[in-house]
Amino acid sequence: MDLNTLFKILMPRIHELDTPCFVYNLDIIEKNIQKLRQVLRPDKILFGVRCNPLPQVLKILHQNQCGFDVGNPAELEYVKQVAGDGADCFNGCPIASAESVKEMYAQGFRIFSADSASQVENLAANAPNAKVLIRVSSSNAGSVIADSHRLGVEESHANRLLDYAATRGLEVCGLSFHPGSQCGNLENWKAGISTCARLAREYPSLKILHIAGGFPALYQGSAPDACTVADAIRQAIGKYYPFTPVLWMQPSRFLTADAAVTLTTAVHTDESCYPRRLFVDASVFAGHGEILTMNNRLQYPICGLAPASRFYHYQVHGCTSSGVDTFAADALLPEVRVDHVNPSRSSRIVICNAGAYCASFVRNSVRTGFNGSKAPGLYFLKGEELVKNL
Repeated sequence: MDLNTLFKILMPRIHELDTPCFVYNLDIIEKNIQKLRQVLRPDKILFGVRCNPLPQVLKILHQNQCGFDVGNPAELEYVKQVAGDGADCFNGCPIASAESVKEMYAQGFRIFSADSASQVENLAANAPNAKVLIRVSSSNAGSVIADSHRLGVEESHANRLLDYAATRGLEVCGLSFHPGSQCGNLENWKAGISTCARLAREYPSLKILHIAGGFPALYQGSAPDACTVADAIRQAIGKYYPFTPVLWMQPSRFLTADAAVTLTTAVHTDESCYPRRLFVDASVFAGHGEILTMNNRLQYPICGLAPASRFYHYQVHGCTSSGVDTFAADALLPEVRVDHVNPSRSSRIVICNAGAYCASFVRNSVRTGFNGSKAPGLYFLKGEELVKNL
């Protein structure tokens, strides 16, 4: 999100806004979709609903002809609320329960995924004659979040699973792999594509190649841009694949991360230590749970929302008494002021790139959560207007 534009719009109303809150610019999601189509031209762009289930977000994705990876009936309901029965959906979760498979199949789902004989049996029993993508294990080295230890069949066992799925009446139509979320290692895409290509040579009916994630958003630190990743994917397909596969891309984090920020208010400072301590009215327990699950490997950019001549280093902490409620161990910010008489005049702090997974932690949650932490409210930029709950 262009912070200069955001600040220009927010500043006239900054002391009127209820914090903490998410501020979204949905136009950014549309631009990210267009960017991906420009640099890679995939046959289908998919979005994992778990990344951001807000109806406003799902609606803009649907309007831009994106499909959805729906993991369970609850996520299917989120999609149907904005897209009806016409949404392009598939189930990319190779561990979906029997109840979930049965219900989604009853509602028209016909494409699922599997990475084990157990899941093949589940699909054969509860989604007869369905199409299936086999998810293969692939290197996640250099990614912020690895899941290859949890999901994906090893290449050495893939042939057996492919044959078994066919004997159970399923139509195996493609292969899937995940290079690791927030992947900064281009070799992961090459390795995954190479593995799938070897299987596709033996099974020419595996026309679909589903890359289930990996495209990085820009948090703290460096990451390859979309053009660089797209070039690596295109070159690997050209080098390894025996034919041109039907390419399904699922860059969920890339599509939405930079479309939102979390706006917070400073509630307490301590200038006696270095870095200075700063407490804000948001909490990692109410929207930023990825900080906890990643052991701080994912660092959100943090900035102040007021001009200042003096900058200081701050530890940025959430509003609960938990020892792990910390947004950043060291952030350089304009001097922070706390007004205990008129709190609305206190400094505002912005946590950037909050468009991926943050809303997932608080959708349908109660307003007050752990230790009194508040679920962030919602504002949307519409042109140069700021609208609450668009």
